[in-house]
Amino acid sequence: MVKRKRDKNKIREYSKRYREKNREKIRIRGREFYKKNKDKLISKRLEWINNNKEIFKERDKISRKKNKKHILEHQREWRKNNREKVNAHKRANWNGLRGDECLVCKTKESLCFHHTDYKKDIGITLCSAHHRKIHSLMLKFNINEKQAIENINEKQAIEMIKGDIK
Repeated sequence: MVKRKRDKNKIREYSKRYREKNREKIRIRGREFYKKNKDKLISKRLEWINNNKEIFKERDKISRKKNKKHILEHQREWRKNNREKVNAHKRANWNGLRGDECLVCKTKESLCFHHTDYKKDIGITLCSAHHRKIHSLMLKFNINEKQAIENINEKQAIEMIKGDIK
């Protein structure tokens, strides 16, 4: 049996026509795949980021520079729609509410004040990694800000973060 040499241009053209013709079908399949494999995909991405920190930082820097206008527009819109949170962040910075170390890992670098109640300026001090983690946990467990204020106290939040971060 003789193997035929494939014409790469024909394959490329066929693939292009297929993608154009079945765009919606491909999009739906992609979303379903992501939903099914979300945890695995996220962990692989985080693993890649941890193994390639310099490359990630450089790509992030380029992306931020490229999308600076969009990022600033998004930030302005968020600030406009979340005046209470913006003012709470300002008060936290002015009043020195942020502690000296992360309550979870005790690091003293890149600290944030995580508000559990924006009106009363109640919250906990976390490093940026644990601050991001608590917000992702809120999304993961489908807890909105109000529910978090009512149901998650400082001790529970720390236990949740410690249990979920490796």
